[in-house]
Amino acid sequence: MKKLGNSGFTLIEAIIVIAIVAIMVVGGISGFSFLDLASASKCSAKIDTGLTKLKSQNMSKTSSVYMHLYYYDNDYYILYNDSSSFTPSAANYSEGEVVGNEKLRVYFDNQDLSTIPTKCVSVGVRRKDGAFTNTATPTSTIKVVRTSDSSTAHEVTLVTSTGKHFID
Repeated sequence: MKKLGNSGFTLIEAIIVIAIVAIMVVGGISGFSFLDLASASKCSAKIDTGLTKLKSQNMSKTSSVYMHLYYYDNDYYILYNDSSSFTPSAANYSEGEVVGNEKLRVYFDNQDLSTIPTKCVSVGVRRKDGAFTNTATPTSTIKVVRTSDSSTAHEVTLVTSTGKHFID
């Protein structure tokens, strides 16, 4: 009698291959999201969207809402609340939305956010005319720069008196 050869996969081999593929997919997804946080253009777009959200929240609520852009533990965050100032700490830093990581530098009016004593900039909107508050100059800029390529910067310009903002 002629014996037939086993040329298929065993169940163990199939499970091992599926496990390896699953590990690669999970690693790829987490690596992709990490790269997304290192994009200066995406970070500046999130800040610009955050300013739009701030304006709409101030128009819909009875109390004033402030947007806090802050640096904590090598990441940049945005948080909205009714306090005109915010100081990130270990107890409250994770309340905000991550908008960038350590591969970026964020500047507010040419001052590195990580070097400001509070490591935070708070911006508000006046309800009666939509003007920005807590900005010292008529036109403020939030500049986002990749640390590996400081020649390219993305800027969000805030026009204090009108409450308009746009990305350069």
